[in-house]
Amino acid sequence: MADIRRQMSGFSIPFQGSLFVPKDSKVSDSFCITFAQGYSYSGAGGVVVPVGTCAQVIKPTMQCEIKGNTNINHGNVSDAAIDGNEAATTLQLTCTGESSVIAKLSSAVNLRADRSLYSKLTVGGKSAQGGVEVFMEKDLPRPVVVKSTLFSNGTVEPGAFSGSTVLTISPP
Repeated sequence: MADIRRQMSGFSIPFQGSLFVPKDSKVSDSFCITFAQGYSYSGAGGVVVPVGTCAQVIKPTMQCEIKGNTNINHGNVSDAAIDGNEAATTLQLTCTGESSVIAKLSSAVNLRADRSLYSKLTVGGKSAQGGVEVFMEKDLPRPVVVKSTLFSNGTVEPGAFSGSTVLTISPP
């Protein structure tokens, strides 16, 4: 083993890494990963020798994809109509298996630096700060409604406003 390690300059053990296989790729059930070392001989070609066993790759049981317009636009809002003003977007979530997933995002987002305007966010009508369970059927798109409700905190000066958050979809 010491000889092999000496020959593999720039490589250290234990070795960690990730392998990403595109969703559209067909991967056989016998797909595995191993290390190999190669030798080249001037004028005579070369040889590649496997090092260790081939480790079986476990296919993910489920993958999900979300599509749609992620912008929520409240449009023009008069100062008398700020509190309680609602706007929403509907995203389409599709998973390759039947299961449930957890949708999670911030419960509130500041829309102004002075914190005079903020939005309370929900997924499917529920606060998603702790996560909202969404039941999925294999390959069937499921609507995920993200709603924003505006609230003021003191005087809100006229002008544009914006904010952002991250919607996380994960297994339960």
